[in-house]
Amino acid sequence: MKKQNLKYWIRLLLVFMGLRLMSVPLIVVFAETEPPYLAQPLADEGVLGEFATGTSEPEGTVQFKEPKFAGTVGQPLTIDLVSDQAVAEIFLELPAEVKLMTDVLAPGQTAAKQSDQCWQIKASQARQTFSVLIVAELPGSFVIASAGSEAIVEIAAAETDTEETPKDLENESLESQETDSDPAEKVADIERPQEESAVQAASEIVPSAFDGGTAYVTTMAEFISALQDPAVSILSLQADLVQSTSSIMTIDRPIMIQGNGHALTLNNNSAYFQLLTVNEETIFRIENLTYQKIGNTALIQTTNALSKNWVVELEEVEEASENRSPFILAREAKVHFTGGINRFEAMTMASDTLFNLKEVEVGNQAQVIINKPNMWIFYTAPDIQDPRLLIDEGAQVSITTRLGDANTIDLRGDNGQMELNHGARLTIRSPGTTAAPTNGNNNAVILSGRNPRFIAAENSVFSIELQKENAGLF
Repeated sequence: MKKQNLKYWIRLLLVFMGLRLMSVPLIVVFAETEPPYLAQPLADEGVLGEFATGTSEPEGTVQFKEPKFAGTVGQPLTIDLVSDQAVAEIFLELPAEVKLMTDVLAPGQTAAKQSDQCWQIKASQARQTFSVLIVAELPGSFVIASAGSEAIVEIAAAETDTEETPKDLENESLESQETDSDPAEKVADIERPQEESAVQAASEIVPSAFDGGTAYVTTMAEFISALQDPAVSILSLQADLVQSTSSIMTIDRPIMIQGNGHALTLNNNSAYFQLLTVNEETIFRIENLTYQKIGNTALIQTTNALSKNWVVELEEVEEASENRSPFILAREAKVHFTGGINRFEAMTMASDTLFNLKEVEVGNQAQVIINKPNMWIFYTAPDIQDPRLLIDEGAQVSITTRLGDANTIDLRGDNGQMELNHGARLTIRSPGTTAAPTNGNNNAVILSGRNPRFIAAENSVFSIELQKENAGLF
């Protein structure tokens, strides 16, 4: 009997253990398919979102535009930085001897000091280029940095300091002369030209753009005087300016006009900017300005030969509705829209061409809005080789013209090129006329020289809206 009971309990125990073992997989499966307690909150704007935001990497890689910048003690020096993507802020590390000029930041930019040597530069909208002004208190070679990128800043002594060196040598030579002074005088004669040549070489170092002083102008007389002062590179408008008499304002060096939201009005057909000869690429920059001019002479003009090497940079530039003149007549020059919203929408014009030049570049997410009567918008003469229109870096150009047979974009020189890249957009609305298109008339876009090229790449958009017989791309 006892033996039977023992067998009974053994069987019961084995059944119980078997059921227990069979239930283990069910429990495991149940546990794995049940969502964890924190899974839903983390996926829905919770801790996971905060963690991702706090640990995200910078969107762009920032580098200095040049590996070396050269300037003079006490004089503003422009530092240019570029990013491979549009960013809203950069960080700039400066040595103790170099100061950031926070009072002359570009429109839309602010600077906040993070430490004794680090500055945070913020822009009102994301961009790929940043420019700041620095000034050094001592001569020497300094290293500046931004996000791992470094550049050298070479600062020469001020001219007043270097001019004293030959004089000091002359005084020392006179004080130490002996009875037979001829050898000493000969040595001094040899050393003096060497010192003078060294001083001259230092003064001939090619400076970065806009490394001169800043003139804050409130009248047209101050404006013209500052343009004539070779020590001035930046003209900062503090009020609206009006010029009603003839005035040809010549430019022969890098110049920046900071409009600060003000207007420049030239109420005379013979009042304009004239570009003079330069031997290397030179920038005439206009930003945050509304302009107005009467007559058929361009706001900026020069001859074919004198226009070589000139780059006109534009950002946040707008023509007033009363404007009548073309913008530029400089057939070998380049216009570069570097950002912001730029508007050309005056509907009564005294010319048939708005931009008469060699090259147009639009980048850094700039917007160019052109709304005009029947006229040539971008025109290059047949004898100007390698004309080019480049729209890049997410920039947008919108051109609308009224009924007529003018070619909206007309690049006539050989090797003409139009390129849209990196998310750029070009929209043209040109009704044309009922006449058949020719090389000279009734085309929205024409590259009539030899070896033309048209490139649209990297998510760019090219859109043309036509009416009547107007040709699109010819």
